Amino acid sequence: SGGYVVTWVTGLTPTVNVALVSAGHVVSSNAAVGAGSNPTVAVSTFGVGIAYVGPDNLPRFHYLTASLNCLSGYARTLCPVVTSTRTVATPIGASTFNSTLDLEGSGNAFWLVARTSDGELVQRLTTTVSEEIFRASAVTAWITVASASTGNPMISRGSGTGYNHNQIGCPAP
Repeated sequence: SGGYVVTWVTGLTPTVNVALVSAGHVVSSNAAVGAGSNPTVAVSTFGVGIAYVGPDNLPRFHYLTASLNCLSGYARTLCPVVTSTRTVATPIGASTFNSTLDLEGSGNAFWLVARTSDGELVQRLTTTVSEEIFRASAVTAWITVASASTGNPMISRGSGTGYNHNQIGCPAP
């Protein structure tokens, strides 16, 4: 409450890290979660989700408690779920900002969007993959998932002619 969850990558063999930072900027927990890159983080009712691309280019997901312990009782580094056998595509070049993963929390679940080498993947995750939507197209636009009851976006993605858009750095609607 009133703090931040931060994730970043360190090292030549990339390692994904996570930390809890209080509103007063005090780090209360700081640990590695696994090997990989391109991490994204979201918070749900029951904890913290971290998604990233593993060294084999497959998407990984950790469901952690609010104190950053593995929800399934394992050590942080032993609880990632490989969510798909589809490889995650690399970001488009430096001239266009384009994330390959996005994660959003909803109740006790998370929604993961992954741009894959052969299309677009959306998954509803708890400690496992609960449901999945896939669109096979190398040129697909980002899929957006919204709550049927509120209409609020679960994954805030959109596209337009000639550009890709995500809400990092955009003002709140």
